[in-house]
Amino acid sequence: MLISFSLSADILGAVIIGMIVPHTNRNLTSGTGNANSSPWVIAIKNAGIPALGSVVNACILISAWSAGNAYCYVGSRIIVAMSIDKQLPKVFAKTNRWGVPYYAVITSWLFGPLAYLSLGTGGAAQAFSWLLNLVSLIFLSVRRFSVLISVTRSPVYRRRSSRLGYPLFRLCSFPQGL
Repeated sequence: MLISFSLSADILGAVIIGMIVPHTNRNLTSGTGNANSSPWVIAIKNAGIPALGSVVNACILISAWSAGNAYCYVGSRIIVAMSIDKQLPKVFAKTNRWGVPYYAVITSWLFGPLAYLSLGTGGAAQAFSWLLNLVSLIFLSVRRFSVLISVTRSPVYRRRSSRLGYPLFRLCSFPQGL
């Protein structure tokens, strides 16, 4: 029932906008990159109601904010579930006295600003390249750290620790290694 109502409302809205705004309107294909090329904004301007454009923009902003909150909530609950299933560290399942998993919420929220990386001049390809480089650097650092840990536990290191200390420090500290 709800799906049919939503579908009929979308179809009815598209038909009404199609009747109000002609397909030959230059503002539809203006390429300005803002809300002025939206058929809803064009219809509001044609109707001569100046304040209604701000109301529509406020509704869109509230809708986007609500969607962001919902995705943060869902993401944090997924992180908590993975923590309970022992797929993530237990710290993500820790809650405060009101039952809010704050570590999971913060972790989920931190992934939201990554979407803004694609808005730069390089677009999504440059953002992907940055993230790939960052993950590679983290992987190499963790790998080098694990090598350091395994080497420092060996009996050979204990006998020669004075000669191996600085090279192993460089191996873990600097991305280029030795």
